[in-house]
Amino acid sequence: MDDLTCLKRAQCQLLRTLGKGAFGRVYLVDPGDGDEHAAKVMNMQDFNEREWEAAGRLAEKIGHCPYIIRYDGIFNAQKSVVILMEYANMPSLGSIIDANGRMPTEDEVKMMIWQLLQGVEAIHSADLMHRDLKPENILMHNPKDTDDVLLKISDFGLSRSLANSGLATTHCGTPLQMAPEVLIENGAFNNKADLWAVGIMIHPFKSDTLAQLTRRVVRPPRRISGISEDCWNLLTRLLAVQPKHRLSAQEALKHKFFDDIFYIVDNATGMIVGGGQGQSSSLDSYINTFNQNQSIQENQQKEKENIRNKDEEGGKQIQQQQSNSPTNKINQASLSLGTSLVLAASYATSGAYQMPGYI
Repeated sequence: MDDLTCLKRAQCQLLRTLGKGAFGRVYLVDPGDGDEHAAKVMNMQDFNEREWEAAGRLAEKIGHCPYIIRYDGIFNAQKSVVILMEYANMPSLGSIIDANGRMPTEDEVKMMIWQLLQGVEAIHSADLMHRDLKPENILMHNPKDTDDVLLKISDFGLSRSLANSGLATTHCGTPLQMAPEVLIENGAFNNKADLWAVGIMIHPFKSDTLAQLTRRVVRPPRRISGISEDCWNLLTRLLAVQPKHRLSAQEALKHKFFDDIFYIVDNATGMIVGGGQGQSSSLDSYINTFNQNQSIQENQQKEKENIRNKDEEGGKQIQQQQSNSPTNKINQASLSLGTSLVLAASYATSGAYQMPGYI
């Protein structure tokens, strides 16, 4: 059965394709409520009980949390499964950082990590752990008719229930984000591994080999210049090598680094409805920088396409005459270089950004 038929069986109207991956295809759909949703279509053999369990628990216990991608339903379509999810209308955090041209300031990091910890705390309160937290799995969303920017944790394909023992034993995830007890030891680990991953988002470790990374994670993080003592203290307590010394999400949210954040969130809408000292505006500024860069790149892409169309219409004879001019040879070489950069930028600002968090 093709994907379009699967979506129709789930009573979803296809709007456009968001992305494709090894284990699924993701589409923007309208399930009949007038809102845009993301629909992930997977082959039944690629869909495991863990994802069913995580989706059900998320929908039941933490569907209200504004910092987690909401699961809206799972539909069996014979040999395929359709997972209906909340649609985040902005790229992943990793994509925005890569394309922004500058690293976020400490105030911007503060708002990002605060929102992320809110989502992690909600996940852990449901006796789940994520096990693959990384910037590519953190989507961003601008709610309709607002200037707010919300971080939303996605991709629960590796999540694990801790309801029975509070421990997990299957070692999986992204190596650069793995806690020492996951990367090195063979025993059980708990949800403190997710807090290590949050710390790594603040202060990534760079390693060329797995052996080098293994040696690196058991040493204390190197002091970062230019950040406050409160930020550094939070970071070192998130990156404590021993899980028993590492902060929980709930403890981290009470850290003095976040003392000047006192937003009240309406759980029904995810909107910030009160308080604050302008911290959200600094995050908006970071997103605005990305949007400006995106607009410039889109204009460059359009200009490139216009030049390409004019060249095609002009014919090979005119192109040959232009190529004989030394000046134009230089211009063509510059255009060729510029085009390759524009193509890279346009890929970075395309809907492919959305793929990591859904697939």
